[in-house]
Amino acid sequence: MLVEKLQKKEHELTRALYEECFPEDSGRFVDYYYSYKATDNEIYVIRDGKKIVSMVHLNPYRMQVGSHVETLHYIVAVGTAKAYRGRGFMDKLMSHVLDVMYDRGESFTFLMPVSEGLYEKYDFVTVYRQSYYKVEHPVIWQRGLEEAGYSFRKAIEPDCADLAKKASALLSRRYDIYAIRNAYYYETLLEEQKAQRGGIMMIEHDDKLIGMYLYDREEGFEIREPLIEKKYERTVFGALQRCHQTNMMVRVLCRENLSVPMKNLFLNEIV
Repeated sequence: MLVEKLQKKEHELTRALYEECFPEDSGRFVDYYYSYKATDNEIYVIRDGKKIVSMVHLNPYRMQVGSHVETLHYIVAVGTAKAYRGRGFMDKLMSHVLDVMYDRGESFTFLMPVSEGLYEKYDFVTVYRQSYYKVEHPVIWQRGLEEAGYSFRKAIEPDCADLAKKASALLSRRYDIYAIRNAYYYETLLEEQKAQRGGIMMIEHDDKLIGMYLYDREEGFEIREPLIEKKYERTVFGALQRCHQTNMMVRVLCRENLSVPMKNLFLNEIV
């Protein structure tokens, strides 16, 4: 039972296993993932002969961690083919990738689990719970705010630099740890949202960009990661109904490299 790191040109070979392990992801989303994320991530696998039967993906993100910037990895697509489950493959892979990141001196790694219990044995702890908001009548909700001087506009690719600039200003004032935003970050995020029949909505007030949120239409109209200037938050999002939460778990790897506490952290659901 050997763990192997795939070459970039081999990453597409894991697609069949991804589709088996995560049937809830639409074909559009899987196309997006293998066109954008799986082109520059790290994929560790276990094979049976030539067949890939278990895998873990490490997706890189540039992170602001206190006063310094480092590349950290988001653990995603942890899966084993149904016929091979119960043989300890996940444990072997998880132990291996945690050692790899520790040896590189990465301060922490993070994931969003299906079940927290699966990862507690690897010393992951839940650091916060990300809320989603259900909007029953988005047009009516926006119309009421438009009457108060707010406007909403779907972001397109040329807006990504402005989104990054605004997000960076808001995050740096509120958080010590967060994923660094740049134009490419939002270009990729925009494609991800499109793959989920959604997008990024820009919020303006008096012709000034004051914030943004992600939305998708996979199951109704859901809002995720609202990021807005504080003085407008209650007015814009106060009427929304929280529908569910997703847990973010973190595993500290090199405590000596972690200069700030985890309590002041912001991570959206990123792949």
